Amino acid sequence: MGNSDHILVVDDDLGLRELLDRYFAGHGYRVTTVANGRQMREALANHRIDLIVLDLMLPGDDGLTLCRNLRANQPYDIPILMLTARGDEADRIVGLEMGADDYLTKPFAPRELLARIRSVLRRAEMLPRNLAASEKARLLRFGEWKLDTVERFPGRLRRDRSLVERRRIPIVARVSRSSSTCPQSRSTARPDARP
Repeated sequence: MGNSDHILVVDDDLGLRELLDRYFAGHGYRVTTVANGRQMREALANHRIDLIVLDLMLPGDDGLTLCRNLRANQPYDIPILMLTARGDEADRIVGLEMGADDYLTKPFAPRELLARIRSVLRRAEMLPRNLAASEKARLLRFGEWKLDTVERFPGRLRRDRSLVERRRIPIVARVSRSSSTCPQSRSTARPDARP
C-alpha cells in the first residue's frame, strides 16, 4: 500500500479533482484525475490503477454505467469507491449492486475518504488478481504426465454421476514424449493415480 498505490479520480468537478489530487499525493499515493468516462478509459489503458474514486453524475456515461462496464469487461476487479452527492438509500444500494466496493456521499470528511480507501485497498490486496485461468495454465506438465486443470473440475461431468464416480475419473493422463515441453524424467506416478 502507500507509495505504490495509484488512485484514479473520476469527477467532473475540477476543484474537487485538484483538492483530492493534492490530498492523496500528500499521503503518498500516485494520483490521476479525469473528468469523464472517455478519459477514464484512456487512463486505465495507459496506467496500472489500484483504485478508482468514481462520481455518479458525470457528463456522457454516468458512474453507474461506468462501474457496470468495468465489472463486465475487466480481466480482474479494480476496487471502486463511489463518491457522490446522491445519498439516498436506493442510490447507495444500486451503486453497491453495480459493483462498487464502497460508497461515500458528498460532502465528506477527507480523513474518512482516506480511511475508506485504505480499507478497500487492504481487502483488495488479500485477493489474487486475475482469477480467470489462462489457456497456458490449463495444462500442467510433469515429465511424461499432464494434469488438465479444467477437465478435472466436477462441474463438467454429467449430472447423473455420483460423487463416488467423479472420484474414479483419473485427472492425470499420459502424453507422448514428443508433445511434452518439460524435460523427461522417470515418474513414480501411475496412470490410475487418484487426487
